[in-house]
Amino acid sequence: MSWRTRSSNYEVHGPRLTRYSNHWAWYLGYHWAYKREAGEPNVTINYTGALSRYITNFTFGRGVHFQSEKQYEHIVPALLDRVWSVDNDKKSTLWQMGENGSVAGDCFVKVAYEPAWYDSAGNEHPGRVRILPLNAAQCFPEYHPHDRDRLAC
Repeated sequence: MSWRTRSSNYEVHGPRLTRYSNHWAWYLGYHWAYKREAGEPNVTINYTGALSRYITNFTFGRGVHFQSEKQYEHIVPALLDRVWSVDNDKKSTLWQMGENGSVAGDCFVKVAYEPAWYDSAGNEHPGRVRILPLNAAQCFPEYHPHDRDRLAC
């Protein structure tokens, strides 16, 4: 990677990463960028965390529901239920996605298949589809140069 490429990557992603840093600092209660002097009023009320949790609970409190076309209704709901409820912890996964989205403003999720495997005791662990919420500050999406509807590979 050349210096020019690294520079342009910072120009593209730098403001986004700074925004994430500022948003997470507020969410965690770090409102001041400097150490306050002794005796200086330090009254700050943090509604950011409470609002984020409220919005996440409002959005995902009842879970998510899927609909499929009539011709696929016999299989799709069962597969989706397995992916969310058996292969993943639906409530925890939705909560992580909601928290990341409400604080950072972006939510990145990796969907991957984990093949079946045997542990050292010989027990079989079946294959499963994993839904993994990712830290937005560690994701660097790049669009295809000629099509803004798809990501570049």
